[in-house]
Amino acid sequence: MGALHDGHLALMRESMQNNDFTIVSIFVNPKQFNKQEDFDNYPNTLKTDLQKLQEIGVSSVDARTPIQKRSMKLVTTSGFERCPYGKES
Repeated sequence: MGALHDGHLALMRESMQNNDFTIVSIFVNPKQFNKQEDFDNYPNTLKTDLQKLQEIGVSSVDARTPIQKRSMKLVTTSGFERCPYGKES
């Protein structure tokens, strides 16, 4: 759900040590909030989260919105050097 902290990053680093690729998904599901107000007030830290993930060197990040997920279009993030799944946009 974003708002990545050191515990999240430690798990990702461990995954990177034990796997060829580490792909991270960041998705805030609006359906898991009881009130729209809670969803609206949930912190949006995507830019900072992407910077953290780039710094530790994850392979790829899926950070699509609910609408993008329904359309099945993968949105890649720029700046990741080690994305093995085609050209970054």
